[in-house]
Amino acid sequence: MGTRFHPPAWIVPPAALGLLVGAYFLAQADVHAAACIYLVAALGGAGALTFVVFRGRRRLGLAWRLCALGFAVWACGDLAWLLHDAFGVKTATQTVENGLYLAAYPFLTAGLLAMLVHRRVRVETVFRQLLDAAVLLVSGFCAFWLFYGDHVLAGHGHAFSLVYPLLDLVNAALVARLVFGSGRWPVSYRLLAISLGVIFGADLGWRIMLANGTYTVNSWINTPYMAAYLLGAAAALHPSALDVEGFVRSSDWSDRGSEIWRRLIVLAVVAAVPGVVMLFSSGRVDDVDDRAVLAASVILIPLLVIARGADLVRVLRRVAAESDAAGRRIAAIIEANPLAISVIGADSRVRGWNPAAERLTGYHRDDVLGNETPVVRWENPDRVRAMVASALAGEQPDAVEERFFRRDGSPVDARLFAAGLSDSEVVVMWEDVTRERRHEVEMHELARTDLLTGLPNLVRFEEELASAERDGAESDWIALFDIDSFRSVNDSVGQRGGDEVLRGLAAVLGSELPPGSLLARFSGDEFAVLLREIDVRAATELAERLIRRARDYRLLRPGALTVDLTMSGGLAQLAPDVGAEAALARADDALHEAKRLGKNRLESWSPAIEAGDAVRVWSPIIKDALADDRIELFLQPIVSLDDSGPRVFEALCRLRMPDGTLAGAAEFIEAAEELGLVGHIDRVMLAKCAAAIAGSDGVRIFVNVSGQSFHDRAFLRLLEATVASLPPRSIGIEVTERMALGNRAAAAFSLSRLIDAGAVVAIDDFGLGFTSFGELASLPCHLIKIPAELADTSGHGVAADTVARALADVAHAYGKGVVIEGVETAEGDARARALGIEYGQGWHYGRPVPADSADLGGTRLMVA
Repeated sequence: MGTRFHPPAWIVPPAALGLLVGAYFLAQADVHAAACIYLVAALGGAGALTFVVFRGRRRLGLAWRLCALGFAVWACGDLAWLLHDAFGVKTATQTVENGLYLAAYPFLTAGLLAMLVHRRVRVETVFRQLLDAAVLLVSGFCAFWLFYGDHVLAGHGHAFSLVYPLLDLVNAALVARLVFGSGRWPVSYRLLAISLGVIFGADLGWRIMLANGTYTVNSWINTPYMAAYLLGAAAALHPSALDVEGFVRSSDWSDRGSEIWRRLIVLAVVAAVPGVVMLFSSGRVDDVDDRAVLAASVILIPLLVIARGADLVRVLRRVAAESDAAGRRIAAIIEANPLAISVIGADSRVRGWNPAAERLTGYHRDDVLGNETPVVRWENPDRVRAMVASALAGEQPDAVEERFFRRDGSPVDARLFAAGLSDSEVVVMWEDVTRERRHEVEMHELARTDLLTGLPNLVRFEEELASAERDGAESDWIALFDIDSFRSVNDSVGQRGGDEVLRGLAAVLGSELPPGSLLARFSGDEFAVLLREIDVRAATELAERLIRRARDYRLLRPGALTVDLTMSGGLAQLAPDVGAEAALARADDALHEAKRLGKNRLESWSPAIEAGDAVRVWSPIIKDALADDRIELFLQPIVSLDDSGPRVFEALCRLRMPDGTLAGAAEFIEAAEELGLVGHIDRVMLAKCAAAIAGSDGVRIFVNVSGQSFHDRAFLRLLEATVASLPPRSIGIEVTERMALGNRAAAAFSLSRLIDAGAVVAIDDFGLGFTSFGELASLPCHLIKIPAELADTSGHGVAADTVARALADVAHAYGKGVVIEGVETAEGDARARALGIEYGQGWHYGRPVPADSADLGGTRLMVA
């Protein structure tokens, strides 16, 4: 689609002017029609100018406001004149006309003077500008007096005959001073000045025609008036009027010398006007007053011009002196500046070269001045040329950092700035940033290096991994190594000795690697190796050799023990279908597998150890759940098969996932144990169970205690205090058979204290360990729980039924109660009762429900 043309608003008045002029001349035969067209132009132009200046969106200055008021008052005078002369309205008298016209002059003259004040700069004062206008006024008045003065005086015998021409001449002189004066003014100001000049010129013509008796209402002299109104409106609507004040502040006065010469020439030409008039009009000069006026003008005006010319010459000398002084100051600043500075002309030749540039580049001034740039050899000269060209074009280019070569060939990193001195010169400043760049490189390398061993650190290793991933190689490998039980090394030889071990081991491992490999230190006792372009057999052999070298390493210190080390490792392939992050995670999983299988060994990643990812995956989930209180208490009933005793429940742990789903304990407890977080979970569950018991009546809840918590003295003290704070036998403690019989003496002591505090103790998973039935006699507990693996209550497993009966009989023989788990059917319930077992647990009696949904009140739990 083509682009539509949208003309600016200021085009509308001139376009309307053409239509009005054409219509005006067509209406010459009808005086009233011509008068109406004139009124449309006058009132429309003056109204548009006044509205834009006072009510529009533009904030124009004082000169615009004064001129707008003058136009408005003048238009009112025209309205009174046309009503009186064209339409014969008696109330619009000549007195009203003249009063309105005279009232407009102060506004217009003040507006012109305000425009002159805006143009004031240091070399031009208001007095000097008015002096120039006076020269123009006297010169123009001479010509006017000679040819039309007598007619004006003769035409009307009152003061208005001379007042109007003199006011018009004064303002016309001010307009001329604005038009031919200095500065590159915006179009809006020039349009406004031209409109004022047109209206004053038209008024002079009208007065002369009026004095000669040749004026009619539909005379052609009315057309310039119409043009003046419309040009004033166009000036206010012009886009350049939006920023006239900013234009004045930003005007470039650097060419003041040539401006003064132009003004002097114009004044000299104007001064010759009276003499020329007198020379070519001798036949008309027959009046004594005319001769006196001309003679005075011929003498007075040259004297004024000479005085003004002398003043302008003094100003010109001062401008030149200031320019020379400024040049010397700039030269001194350039010479003394510690930055290398060169001045380049529009012809691309060097015009300035300071001592700092000589020292920095090795090129003497005489070798550079007058030569085309770049004289110095740059690594990328096009960027330097582009920066200089941008500055010459008047733009402010950004700083450029480039490398150049000194005269002796040594490289230097430099930062360049460029700025325009004038339309034909650019100053380029450059500073040596070689040391700064070297420091940045050193800091960059320092941030990617391990300070203790000097090896690359994790940041550098990840960069190399990303590079290998981009290369898409299929035979790259990642090996992670961790020193086994490094804390014991620090305990035996101290922190400094441990650091010495790490440095020595890093040197040993690095000596075994082939070229192209990368050894890095990840953390305190963990190293990583990136093997490039090597097959699986060679990668495995190399990783195993590194483990052997770590095992053979010895730290011998005088007066200290010999330090022996072992190291575990995990190996994974960096393949195109396996990203760097995934490969690193696989190597970490393989390392954990090696630790789990006994340490001092290497494990390669395979899908068989994918489950090892569980610890890494569950770590943030469990930590966030603990922080956000998303570990929830569920309760499952344990039913008395003889329908007696209190309401009993087992506390089961659930984890609320971020998406709202629930994860059972079997999914995350093993990972929590690996992460050392199961103790935190035990504390949360204990607190929730205690709250549930405290808020109910006659209920008992069994809490599972993990092995980590059972061997934690602080947790046992907390557990004992919690049991003591609750009603007796309202809380049950479940520990596994392995926990209870693994260290029987310590377990017996802890369980006895809990029983004394008021807890009911149950041994969970009884029979899976089969340590000894005899141990049960002296083990402090109230109940044993036969797990579902041994209690086949379906009736189909004869052996399981025999085992369950034997376990129940032994427990009863030692005075212990029995809970059978996994009862899911009515048939299973009947077989449990047939075995003489006291309690049953399973989905047949009730599924686990949230603690706030379980019936802990007075109503007995119903069997599901």
